[in-house]
Formats: sequence, C-alpha cells, structure tokens
Amino acid sequence: MITADNLLAIPLFAKLPQHERQSIAEKAADIDLSLGEWLVSEGEATEFFGLVSGKLEALKGAELDSRRIAVLEQGETFGETPLLLDSPANASVRAMEHSRVLRLEPTDFRQLIQNCPALNTQIVETMTKRVAALQKVALERHKIGLTIVGPRWHSDCHDVRDLLSRNHVEFIWIDPADSDARAHIPPELCDAPLYPVVVFEDGRRLVAPSLRGLAEAVNLRTVPQAADYDVAIIGAGPA
Repeated sequence: MITADNLLAIPLFAKLPQHERQSIAEKAADIDLSLGEWLVSEGEATEFFGLVSGKLEALKGAELDSRRIAVLEQGETFGETPLLLDSPANASVRAMEHSRVLRLEPTDFRQLIQNCPALNTQIVETMTKRVAALQKVALERHKIGLTIVGPRWHSDCHDVRDLLSRNHVEFIWIDPADSDARAHIPPELCDAPLYPVVVFEDGRRLVAPSLRGLAEAVNLRTVPQAADYDVAIIGAGPA
C-alpha cells in the first residue's frame, strides 16, 4: 500500500503538506514489478506513474527494433504526456530491476493538477521536455530503409505495404508504371517478371517474398515469445 511517506521519495510530491500527500496516497495503486516485467506498452491507454523505488527503461519502436529513449530512476514521474495530449502511451516501459510504482487513474491525475497550480506547472514543464525529446527521436528514426517496387493495384504489393505500415517499418514505394518514378529504379526492375521487389539499403533484394519471409528479413517477430500463454485473442475490435 502506498503511504504519504512513500511520496517523499518523489520530488514532485515531496514538498506537499502531509495531508495532501496522504490524499494522493489513498488514491494511488501500488504496483510491484519484477526484472523484465512490462508496466505499459506503446499504444495502450495509460495512467500517471511515480517510481517509488527501482529502475525502469522506456523503449520506443517495434519489439525487435526498439530503442531505449530513457532510463527512469527512483523519484521520477511519467505518463503525463499522453494524458495531457489525450493520446495512447508513446513508449513502452519495463523494469530493469525489482521496482515499485505508484499509479494514479486519469481522473485522479487531472483532479490533482487542477487543484494544485504548482504541480500543474511542474508537470507541464516535464511534458514539454519529453515532447521535444520524442520529436528528436522521431527525426533520428525517420530513415527510409526499404524501397518497394510494384504496380499500384497489384494485390501482393498492397499486402507488403500493409504489413510494413502496420508494423511501423519505414519504406518508399515506386510504381514502375510511373514514368517519373522509373528514373529512380534500376532498369531491370521496370519490367520485372514478378512483383513486388523489396530493395534494402545494402542492395539486397527480395522478389515476391512471402509475408513471413519479409517479416523475418526486417526483424519482426514471427514466432511466439513464450511456449505457453494464459489467454490468446484472435482478431481485433470487439475481440
């Protein structure tokens, strides 16, 4: 159970009067994480968190191509950016060691910053710094690694582009029927016998690859991470 004294370890709350810390503690959930355990995944709905003890890492990107964007130490808070921007979690967070985290529901978080102007100012300043850091990461990662060559209405070309888009793999697509685009691809790909042709930065090519083969080539996960799972959800939306 989170107590008012636990909040003394978090600078954002440390200077609050004891009764205000007690009020926050009563609303906070107490989360215990083991090494490697995930707290939140990128794209999920999120809450506001404070790291009471331990160490966490924030990762951005696909699982096998993720990039560490921050290490969260004891006393740090996070989750304010997606909450204030009304967006999903902008990074995944997992424990680097045994950690203890307090969690506030979105409603309690918003009530907190409405009732305490000083906290509001600190949280908004933190959010501004983190948005700037995320923009820097996005610019650094905005690197086109694949070129897809194939006709606009070719079904296999559509499937390949759909796979890459859904998994946030950057690519450019060139239609060989486009006279302007033909100047940017090798002559032999303008009338290739099979499409799509996937061209990598290092010159490798995959001709009409299977979706699994392409996924493996760009380091997407194609096999389960564990041997057993408690629940399997098949489908999307209502599933």
